[in-house]
Amino acid sequence: MTTILSKWKIDYHDYWLDVKGCGCEKITEYLLDQFRWCWRDVYVANTQFETDIVECSEGSLIYQFDTQVVEDGDLCMKAGRLVAVYGRVGKIAGLEFPSAKLRQRFMGPTEKWIGPVDKGHFIAHSLGGSSNMNIFPQVRALNRGWSEEGEKFREMERLASQHPGMMLFNRPIYSDGTVWPRYFEFGLLKPDGELWIELFDNERPPGAFI
Repeated sequence: MTTILSKWKIDYHDYWLDVKGCGCEKITEYLLDQFRWCWRDVYVANTQFETDIVECSEGSLIYQFDTQVVEDGDLCMKAGRLVAVYGRVGKIAGLEFPSAKLRQRFMGPTEKWIGPVDKGHFIAHSLGGSSNMNIFPQVRALNRGWSEEGEKFREMERLASQHPGMMLFNRPIYSDGTVWPRYFEFGLLKPDGELWIELFDNERPPGAFI
């Protein structure tokens, strides 16, 4: 999997150095403007199928989404999927507390359609994340904080929840044409202006079939 990561690598720190020492608002505006093009270019370069990438905003977040679905007869070779989601910590646009019914719309019953995994959120509802484009199959130990990586992911989410308006993003890294991210990068701009980015391993567990 080292080859996958090297192909998808982005030197975030180099961009951060361009604005190091500036106020958080200036850093946020600069980094998100640079990153959005990096995510798009790297995604296209590493996707062997045709792409059709659009951006749409919900609340304080922007979803960069590949709408192109590639089929070969009855077989779906590539599904529509997220390229990246980015913006600032906020509330869900028009829906502060999504109902259980709304959360279940994407992919149907979890065990039936995905297997022994969770419907994770690239950006948690508590941070302003919505449903649908924001949902992905996620390893349970990671989503629920049961592993060392899961604890770190929860730590980052807790920090973000304490700072409305904080810059954050999530970028999935794919190894095939499905909606399953092999890895994902979660990033924050801390109140002191430091960039905090972690890579999380989301390898399919036995029994998962998406």
